[in-house]
Amino acid sequence: LHTVAGNLNIEQTGQDNTGLPVYPGAVRRPNGAQIDIEPSRQEGGFALSAATYLTPAAVNSVAGWYRKNLGQSFQEEGGGTHVDIEHVHVGKADLAFISHEQDQMRIVALKREGDRTKITLVRMGQKEPQ
Repeated sequence: LHTVAGNLNIEQTGQDNTGLPVYPGAVRRPNGAQIDIEPSRQEGGFALSAATYLTPAAVNSVAGWYRKNLGQSFQEEGGGTHVDIEHVHVGKADLAFISHEQDQMRIVALKREGDRTKITLVRMGQKEPQ
């Protein structure tokens, strides 16, 4: 979509562009999303990438693995966490790990769905250099 303010590109993608670690053995849902916003001015763009995975492992097991494999910038939030970013409701998770550094936010959200754990990975912020 081309506008006076800039360009907006939204596409489903088979690739995980989040740059976040994936729990071993988790299976990716077929389609993720990549959104790029390029303003008309020269200050750079905004990108959002998301991917969802499923695993039969319990939330506690998956959370333990992420505690060991995410950087120190990630803060853990639990107990039916409502994941809100800049006043926008992203969703509800049983447990979430959130990192907000410089111009980038990264989220790992875990939620039990039936007999599986859903792992949602999100990266958003200033667009990566091409």
